[in-house]
Amino acid sequence: MSALRSVRFVNSLKQLKSSSTLTFQRHIHRWVAPTLVELKRRKDRMGPQPLQHRATYLEWNYQAELYAFGKRLNEEFSENLLQCALTQKSYIFQEEARQRNLGIEAPRLALVDNVQLAGSGESLMSLSIFRSLRASLPLFPEEGISALHEYLMSNKVLAIVSSGIGTKDLILCSDFPVEEETLANTFKAVVGALAQSSGEERAIRFVQDFVVTHLCGQDVNEIWAPPDTLSAVSNILSREGKAPPEPRLIGEAGRNTILAAYIVGIYSEKQLLGTGFGETLQTAKEMAAHNVLHRQTMLRANIPKVFPARSNVRSLSSDPQIDSIIRVDHAGELGADRIYAGQIAVLGKSSSGKLIEHMWEQEKEHKAKFEELICKYRVRPTAMIPLWNIAGFVLGAGSALLGPKAAMACTVAVESVIVDHYNDQLRTLMSDPEKNKELLDIIQKFRDDEQEHHDTGLEQGAEQTPFYNAFTEVIKLGCKVAINISKVI
Repeated sequence: MSALRSVRFVNSLKQLKSSSTLTFQRHIHRWVAPTLVELKRRKDRMGPQPLQHRATYLEWNYQAELYAFGKRLNEEFSENLLQCALTQKSYIFQEEARQRNLGIEAPRLALVDNVQLAGSGESLMSLSIFRSLRASLPLFPEEGISALHEYLMSNKVLAIVSSGIGTKDLILCSDFPVEEETLANTFKAVVGALAQSSGEERAIRFVQDFVVTHLCGQDVNEIWAPPDTLSAVSNILSREGKAPPEPRLIGEAGRNTILAAYIVGIYSEKQLLGTGFGETLQTAKEMAAHNVLHRQTMLRANIPKVFPARSNVRSLSSDPQIDSIIRVDHAGELGADRIYAGQIAVLGKSSSGKLIEHMWEQEKEHKAKFEELICKYRVRPTAMIPLWNIAGFVLGAGSALLGPKAAMACTVAVESVIVDHYNDQLRTLMSDPEKNKELLDIIQKFRDDEQEHHDTGLEQGAEQTPFYNAFTEVIKLGCKVAINISKVI
């Protein structure tokens, strides 16, 4: 019998070898379709079922899911830190209560909640988002930067990002489906875990890639809509050292009719900044303020209405020393510009006016150059600009009120501090002259200009000012304090 089977098998092989093609046909058993129909009918009779957590599935492997989570994100996490980041305090309370119900009087769980990781992650995220926004929008008003920051740090946005990277099925919590606040806190904890596992720089890039990019395609005007537009315009002009906005009626039609129309213009220092139309004066004034705000923020900051899909955030200067140099020098030249503006306001028509105006023109060039460097190196300007605007003008006007020689004494004091400061920076930049060639050339030229202003002040009799030494020492001390503050704020 076995021999007969062997012969049949050999003959079958010969037939397969002799045939040129093999044909396979897929078929479904007759019982499959009726079975599926019946299962569907029973499911419909049961009605909608509550969502089930992924952990209830038989093939669930939590450790494997944690490993896959890090690999999907292309990030290296410490397994313990990642599990801690995904563990909510409510889950620990729930497990302890469950064990007590089972008769365990003192339940012990080898679990740590993510409260501390969420706190550290939130701080790092806030810093990273501010850094990215200021780098992408260097001339955007600080109020707008704060509004964008609050939008990105909101629970709604963070919950969307958190769910998108797949934390919803991994979170250990008492609530399911997972609430929005839980998703947001978990994402903050994941950022904190990544910072401790792979370093803060890696975590900052993670935030830039997953959170800041949420602005792509968003309308900045919808995110930042100041309630008092005219006050926002006033703050922007104040930081730039300009006069406050002044609304003026520049046209009207049909005042006493139902089709009344008004045209209001916003002026500053006799320059028209923007116009607005409306059926009432108040409406026209608000529209004019909106027009000015758009021009001041969108056009001058060189950003589109819709946030760009690509930005050079990663080209942000990674050298904090260069950032500090440009920030301080920008603040210093801004202060010098306002000092000369104050002196011109008092002595503009005197014999010293032309000389002061000549020095002022050079300071304007210095200020414009550092504003260009602020954008090129993507450096955050000092937050003390509004104060330096006021303090500089007051110092310039106050010294000029004491007389031309006192104004020159003020110039000598300020320029002596600036020259010494520039010399210190030149010595620092000489550590790598090839890399810092541009800054070296600029600062050396500006240092020579400031030295010329210093010498001019002495030639104009600055030392003849009453109490010259005490007067200049006080000004020097104030300049040094301003420099140190601008380095860090």
